[in-house]
Amino acid sequence: MAISLKSLSVSKVEAYRMLIYSLAGIGKTTLASKINNNIFAATQRGFGSKEVPFWDVTTYQDMIDIIGVLYNDEHNFTTLTLDMVTGFETIIHNKLLKDEDVATLENVGGGWNKWLLQGIPLWHEILDGLDALRRDRGINIILLGHAIDKQEKPPNMDPYNKYTLSLLNKHIAPLIYGWVDCICFYHQEVLTKTVTGSSKKNPKKQAAKINRVMHFAEQPYAYAKNRFFDDPNKIEMTPDCSEFLNLFGFNS
Repeated sequence: MAISLKSLSVSKVEAYRMLIYSLAGIGKTTLASKINNNIFAATQRGFGSKEVPFWDVTTYQDMIDIIGVLYNDEHNFTTLTLDMVTGFETIIHNKLLKDEDVATLENVGGGWNKWLLQGIPLWHEILDGLDALRRDRGINIILLGHAIDKQEKPPNMDPYNKYTLSLLNKHIAPLIYGWVDCICFYHQEVLTKTVTGSSKKNPKKQAAKINRVMHFAEQPYAYAKNRFFDDPNKIEMTPDCSEFLNLFGFNS
């Protein structure tokens, strides 16, 4: 296509591509289960007592088939949640092992850590399929993942620790960070107070309040971002998750 002023396009807000990650047990699946017309692609059944529609994902082909069904068939689902992206990495690794008939990742591609690179096209195929659901069918995509504390080594300062998405392949977290529109870091924020004994010596800090908060902007201790709004940078979460649901219009 020839480039001209007449060929200009105007961007518009489409369905969301979102990563929600946290330490285990904070309620990522519970949050996603409260979204209307949401269906789960589940690498683990972490639903507890919640009744939600889902497909089990035990193989790479399962995920390809789920994308195909949601793309081609008539349905009322408006959100697809992959629960968990951390578990799906294991499925990709199992595919690499099976395709090459080897016992360990170190032997994939003949060694020399080639498994790191050979996994990338598989992730691209899945993300491209999810993007097609978002672009052509208007389906929101939510990826749930676990957080892990890793050391960062920037070239201009001393090393420090930061929460990041827990994945074995070092190339995949940056790939997902760039693909999604929102990185939401969900965690417990502990507010402390200083208490002293009768002698007022040796003051100690105790937890005074524990809040569950969702961050949408980069923090010194965690990755986060969003492409849709500048404020709020974080919200305090209540048990019904209404702040999050209303902010993104998931239940409207």
